[in-house]
Amino acid sequence: MAKGWGRRRRERDVNTHTSAYSGNVVVIKIVDRTPRMASVFRPSDVDSNEPLVSHLRSKYAEKPWNETIQLVRRCMDKSRSDPRSSQLLLSCLERLHGALNVSSLMSMVSKLEMIAKQRGLGSHLSPTETTCYLTSDLFYLEVLLLPSGDVEDVKVAHHGEAPVSCEPLLKLLRSKRYEDFSLKLDCLSSLYNIPGTSTVFFIV
Repeated sequence: MAKGWGRRRRERDVNTHTSAYSGNVVVIKIVDRTPRMASVFRPSDVDSNEPLVSHLRSKYAEKPWNETIQLVRRCMDKSRSDPRSSQLLLSCLERLHGALNVSSLMSMVSKLEMIAKQRGLGSHLSPTETTCYLTSDLFYLEVLLLPSGDVEDVKVAHHGEAPVSCEPLLKLLRSKRYEDFSLKLDCLSSLYNIPGTSTVFFIV
């Protein structure tokens, strides 16, 4: 009996991430790479006799997962004295992105923003919401997007120079090979950090 309870307890701990700050709690549960719920709430919102997970499931079951991702991002943007909280939330957001299918413009933008954050790059969306920029001190990428979220083109440029289309990066995004795309960005950053290097070569 005790052994079975311990196993269930470990499974629960693996699949549920909880973080507390400023009197609020963030709970994100992922089962089989599928996110089930995410929320920020005040302890006063919850009846002490009602299980926490049941409360979250009933309150947030109908919310789309784009809202969930935005919710976690807002939590990460808040100032916190404990850096471990930020790492926990970032890990949760990465797992959400890994489980989420990219099927719209904003979900693709969120995916690109997360990749940029992982690689230490900046990111922003153009006013027309048709281009997502991934930026560093020495170079930047333009990811041209269609309203459906599909990628029209990917361009790379030095700051101050005209951007040039990059077919290998375009193919990676179109085939949804996001991890490979992220690794290519890491290689690109390393190449630009070599003094005197201004030409980019990709081996695919």
